[in-house]
Amino acid sequence: MYGLVDSMALRCVLELRIPDIINSHGGPMTLAQIGSAISEASAAAEEASTPDIFCLARIMRFLVRRNIFTVHHPSNGSGSTDDNHDQALYGLSHLSRWLIFSDGDDDERNLGPMFLSQTHPRLMKPWHFLSRCIKEGGGGVAFDKAHGRDAFSLMSEDSEFAKVFNYGMECTSRIVVKAVLEEYRDGFSCLGSLVDVGGGTGAAMSEIVKSHPHIKGINFDLPHVVSTAPAYPGVSHVGGNMFDSIPNADAVFMKLRIPDIINSHGGPISLSQIASTIPEASAAAEAEASSPNISCLAVIMRFLVRRNIFTVRHPSNGSGDDSTDDDHDQALYGLTHLSRWLIFSDGDDEERNLGPMFLLQTHPRLMKPWHFLSRCIKEGGGGIAFDKAHGRDVFSLMSEDSGFAKVFDYGMECTSRIVVKAVLEEYRDGFSCLGSLVDVGGGTGAIVSEIVKSHPHIKGINFDLPHVVSTAPAYPGVSHVGGNMFDAIPNADAVFMKVNLSLLLFFITVIG
Repeated sequence: MYGLVDSMALRCVLELRIPDIINSHGGPMTLAQIGSAISEASAAAEEASTPDIFCLARIMRFLVRRNIFTVHHPSNGSGSTDDNHDQALYGLSHLSRWLIFSDGDDDERNLGPMFLSQTHPRLMKPWHFLSRCIKEGGGGVAFDKAHGRDAFSLMSEDSEFAKVFNYGMECTSRIVVKAVLEEYRDGFSCLGSLVDVGGGTGAAMSEIVKSHPHIKGINFDLPHVVSTAPAYPGVSHVGGNMFDSIPNADAVFMKLRIPDIINSHGGPISLSQIASTIPEASAAAEAEASSPNISCLAVIMRFLVRRNIFTVRHPSNGSGDDSTDDDHDQALYGLTHLSRWLIFSDGDDEERNLGPMFLLQTHPRLMKPWHFLSRCIKEGGGGIAFDKAHGRDVFSLMSEDSGFAKVFDYGMECTSRIVVKAVLEEYRDGFSCLGSLVDVGGGTGAIVSEIVKSHPHIKGINFDLPHVVSTAPAYPGVSHVGGNMFDAIPNADAVFMKVNLSLLLFFITVIG
């Protein structure tokens, strides 16, 4: 559930080039040293920078726990204490060594560009249109719905995105082609020429020609792609569209999605047949524009089966083994113990629903600030990522955007119900001496309502910002009061405040 936090924290350190900073230093560094290096890099780029060491410390400690970095505390020689963080030395692990951008001849081991590409705002936005693609059908592509045009058209207009995308594809191409050349040493010896269809900026073809200099390499891709490709010895760049024509060569090199097309065809297929699947699919889509996209749904469901979110059973063989692709139309999908936590309507068991919190954490309003995290560290001044992303704090935005406020409140409420149920079970007699209780930051009142339900003698007060309590439902024995906790708090025998520790990094770092 918190893989998003891992990904965006990692993106932050990549944007700041922290793996490169530590590598260039030649060994582990303190936070102050890393901050100083960030300032120097910003100065070289003529950017103002006063790094936020406190924010940097949180990110680095989080990634230490994910084994991306190592930490050594000189105070006692072990990495198990939190004392003296200012002197803690952060170093590279075997994982972060794959994220170094500048490492001489070992540059082909760099996965950083692909990671920055996959977490780019342009590629994150389409995920929010995936359910719409399935619901509306018509063969719609999430990227196209998100941006109003396909990826290649957008890249022809947005050079910055095109550069990130091409660099990301290039870095993985080098790794893949290196493995191909090692395992397929003699496979290219009989060729005089080779064309890489969809070759991007030519990285894969350049590696092949480097290992087999007798080959005349042709890197073929869309014109706006090859226009930015660097010169490689023995490689010529040709712009065009594979569905119109492909340059002549002794062999064609293709990678990635072609196996899916061949599999769908049911056997060997020519390039002209591959090309013909595009308009055929489009024509079929137009005829079924109002029907759900079953093919897209099947891909999502099979993916989530492998993540143990759903089960699948194939009646044709009576087993629960999802390794077969036979008779997918008859496959029966069911719930697992994980997906039972995602049911929105289940009577009395609704407090076990984590769906609203997941929808909250992946809401576009809360995903956008992650892309400002490195800027917060670089610029310093105690800036909050959410404020930089939206120009105001989260509570001000919720007072203006009722749709987001509803998602936020519902998400907090669903986890509150789970937490308070555990509190009431383990702390049965803790509320018996109270006549009144105020829940500070109580949202729509879900928690205090559960407490009052278990202890009806308590006068419950749900206290939160005015625009929050204005949407709160009525609960027996609970009064809703609007205000700001930093001004005043309603009088009561006790104050109830809570923190979801598993979300602490998320809310402090991104929302503030």
